[in-house]
Amino acid sequence: FLPSILDTISDAAKRQLSGKRPGIIWVHVDYLDPQSFASLVDVAKGPGLFDLLAIAVLDSPKRHHICQLVISGGPHLVRQDGYSRSQSRIVVYNAPNCSFGTRGLFLGGRNLKPSAGLTGEKAKSLLVGMKFNFSLPSGPKDVVAATTAAFFQRLSNSAEPTERLFVALALFRRALGLSKQGRSARALAVYDKLLDEFLEETDPRFHQVIAGAFYNRGNMLGELGKPEDALTAYETLVRRFGTSDVCAIRENVARALYNSAKLLERDVSRLKDAIRAYDEVVQRFRESNFGQLPTIVAQALVNKGVLLGSSEAAVRVYDDVIEGFGASSEDCIRKQVEKALINKGRVLMAEGRAEAALDAFDAVLGFARASEPTSKSLALFWKIEVLPSLGRQGEIPKLCDELAASIGPATELHLKEAGAKALLRKASILKNECDRIGE
Repeated sequence: FLPSILDTISDAAKRQLSGKRPGIIWVHVDYLDPQSFASLVDVAKGPGLFDLLAIAVLDSPKRHHICQLVISGGPHLVRQDGYSRSQSRIVVYNAPNCSFGTRGLFLGGRNLKPSAGLTGEKAKSLLVGMKFNFSLPSGPKDVVAATTAAFFQRLSNSAEPTERLFVALALFRRALGLSKQGRSARALAVYDKLLDEFLEETDPRFHQVIAGAFYNRGNMLGELGKPEDALTAYETLVRRFGTSDVCAIRENVARALYNSAKLLERDVSRLKDAIRAYDEVVQRFRESNFGQLPTIVAQALVNKGVLLGSSEAAVRVYDDVIEGFGASSEDCIRKQVEKALINKGRVLMAEGRAEAALDAFDAVLGFARASEPTSKSLALFWKIEVLPSLGRQGEIPKLCDELAASIGPATELHLKEAGAKALLRKASILKNECDRIGE
């Protein structure tokens, strides 16, 4: 019970929250009666079980982006004015060390104060050895679980492909739901069960489910820090379904190759393998216009250019993106074109080709509308950087004002830093101008 809750919260904190904004985690405990729930919250002496759980979760530097932890359970009916409605008991804990301050969505939460005698690690060790009793409502849950398992087992062994497909789809949906809840280990087990039972199915109707299972399984393994296992899942998908003409499967194959490249580029010794994986995406799907495939191809090219560094080969790759996708009206593709232009401009700057670099940055600023504010801000920043080498410092103050105006509270930190540097540059230019006038 407790390890399951701790694992669920830990996984949710990593996978469902960015860490860049204050987060709240809500955990609901099913099938716990109201009296048992109350006994885990309020005790006569010392902290209750849920108190210890909250301290173990919130008193950790890895989770200082969480401002509140909410635990609910103990469903019961409340009767009023002739009506009944279901309600759960709730306890809210305010984080003592949230990096975003004392803000919280729910008022009246418990304020935790870990001490030297009861830190997060101490609370976790107490939870591991703790024993407690609570009652679960018996009957319907056990009956439903047993009946469902028996029903699925009968259909899995059915001679009718449609009935077996029903089970495969149910398992896929169940794994997907568990993954969205952050319960990766259980989702992986369900995907494994699906693949064990239906991997050898020859009916084409199973192929999309099996391909999706391999792809999702690879994603979760990568997120869980198991890159080699993730690569194996992706490789199996590509090997089995790489020649499929089913649109949804082709998209899974493309994403599997793309994600393989992203995993490979984390290892400096395997950058060539990553480039080959990006090349394979382009070779296989360059001529396809279905769904997200053009976007994946454009992303693969941009990422390949980044891996090639400040080289003429990188410029050619960025030109390929600009020429091949520059006319697209799709925001997700325009974003890649803008990235290619900005990256091309930076490479040209490094090569001392300031005029050509300026043309690339101006191309981004010349779009009728940028796909996202980040592109405009980056283009402004790098244009400000290249203008001095062309003797055009007089244009910089106005551009600095534009860059500062494009930055808001939700802007990413590196762009805020870019805005600050631009304002410092403007101040320096204005100071030099005042000194010149004074002389």
